[in-house]
Amino acid sequence: MTRNYEGKACLKERVLKFTRWYGHDHERSEDAVVRYWRRPDVPGDTPCGQCGEIMDLHGWLDTGGDGQRVCPGDYVVTNGVQTVPVKAAVFERLFAVVE
Repeated sequence: MTRNYEGKACLKERVLKFTRWYGHDHERSEDAVVRYWRRPDVPGDTPCGQCGEIMDLHGWLDTGGDGQRVCPGDYVVTNGVQTVPVKAAVFERLFAVVE
């Protein structure tokens, strides 16, 4: 399994923090921001409609309201106020990694 990594990226002259998320670090119960995906109405072996991986491999961001799923390989970007998952292709098109 590929390890999660962290860095900084800039968008329009503003530096934002990000984590490239490949799954939970099983040495810890849950990552600092991304929680385990668990929903009683969606079995863990259900394929994801966005990436095709089973849902047990996914994470969850508590973003208010219904929250957001995090697929393996997504970037988790924060500006200090808001944290959102960003698909790799979108991140690589919009951001330039600075560290």
